[in-house]
Amino acid sequence: MGRAVAYRLCLAVGYPLPPTLQYRYRAVVYQRALEAYVAEPYPGRLTVLNSEEGGEADGSAAIWARLAAGGVETHGVPGKHTEIVFTEAQVQHVAERLKVSLARAQAAHPRGR
Repeated sequence: MGRAVAYRLCLAVGYPLPPTLQYRYRAVVYQRALEAYVAEPYPGRLTVLNSEEGGEADGSAAIWARLAAGGVETHGVPGKHTEIVFTEAQVQHVAERLKVSLARAQAAHPRGR
């Protein structure tokens, strides 16, 4: 029996997918969602935190800039992308950057006014 048939059969009868099929099923679902997603412009300003080890090399700031009408504020975070919140110092660094960005956003758009 093919995987696609097994997925449909399990889902149709309400039976959980066996572990051997779960990973592949999720990969298919995620790939379909990725292909169907269309990013829409965001009217505000974005804060982007990039890892300092390899952050800008991927050009992500330029991609975000095309989507953010209010501009993009970028900050470097010590460490690699997969490790930026593993140590207390890194968590503190990220928290400080977010605190400053949130305060700036709240000052620019106070509630109730």
